[in-house]
Amino acid sequence: MRMDLCTALSLSCRRSWAGRMGTESSQLVTSTSCMGTGSTGGTYWASRYATVFARMAALGFTFVGPQAIAGRRADPWPDELPRDSNNVPTYHTNRQSPASATRQLDFTFASNGFAQVIRATALNEPEQWGPSDHCRIEIEIT
Repeated sequence: MRMDLCTALSLSCRRSWAGRMGTESSQLVTSTSCMGTGSTGGTYWASRYATVFARMAALGFTFVGPQAIAGRRADPWPDELPRDSNNVPTYHTNRQSPASATRQLDFTFASNGFAQVIRATALNEPEQWGPSDHCRIEIEIT
């Protein structure tokens, strides 16, 4: 099963999908945030964004992507992003285009028992992007 989610979400608003696999109740959540760094590389925002991932983990959710290679990498590479980051651009500012996007602000989480069957891919090639400032995220459930 595949789902294509438009992920123009805010930190306070999450779109979720709930279903059943066997006897386990499963949930999928997408969120808009930054991962590993603040938008300017500052420690304040980096630690603040990290709380989103910590809260999701505390609620029993695993981060499932998108991450490289499931999406185009940023080019040019943003200065504030560590070179070993697997982030892929999912958002562009009004001064950028889908082709020059550098920020990953959209992430997918799944309940721990459901995460193994989820693949999240950023549809972030310019011809795949769509009309939003956030690219679409393809969620594949195997």
